[in-house]
Amino acid sequence: MKLFIVRHGTTDWNKNNKIQGCLDIPLSEEGIKQGYLLANKLKKFKIDYIFSSDLSRARDTAKIISDILDLSFTEDHRLREMHFGEWQGLSFEQIAILDQAKLSLWRNHPAEVIFSGGESIDRVKKRALEFIKEIYPKYKCNNVLLVTHGSFIKILILSLLNTDLNLYKNLKQDNTALNIVEINNEGKSILQLFNDTCYF
Repeated sequence: MKLFIVRHGTTDWNKNNKIQGCLDIPLSEEGIKQGYLLANKLKKFKIDYIFSSDLSRARDTAKIISDILDLSFTEDHRLREMHFGEWQGLSFEQIAILDQAKLSLWRNHPAEVIFSGGESIDRVKKRALEFIKEIYPKYKCNNVLLVTHGSFIKILILSLLNTDLNLYKNLKQDNTALNIVEINNEGKSILQLFNDTCYF
């Protein structure tokens, strides 16, 4: 199975450096344009199936792609962004004032952070791998597109590569970036492309 993993288009909150988490923030006009650029890039690949987070910024990005590729898509809540609990809706500037100790831990040892009312990185890993384990037997010979979120993507890729989750802090995911991971017949994951935003 080859996974084509993409982040949703830009939102106004992305531009304002505010944490969205599981809050349902819509695409901006720029994000919609990015979705079309990404969709046209994906035409050169043979995508067989599309799955999307059920949050609107991912779902609307998936809709643009599905229309261009003439494929339907399936929503799955397990592809949602990480729930950042008490940080959701705040900018990092606000967090630096309100929660400096946790922010420092997040920037240095993110896998150790648990958000009140939210999730840990390990919890996101569990739901991400649960989803992959479920679809692999059915789609192991197919190219599968996942339309999801920045933190989720970083955690999923680290998990598939069986790598230290604290390396989360060393990874970046731009809006509408493309990542490709192949899971071979032995169940081993090979990262083939990471954070690619070259549309032409």
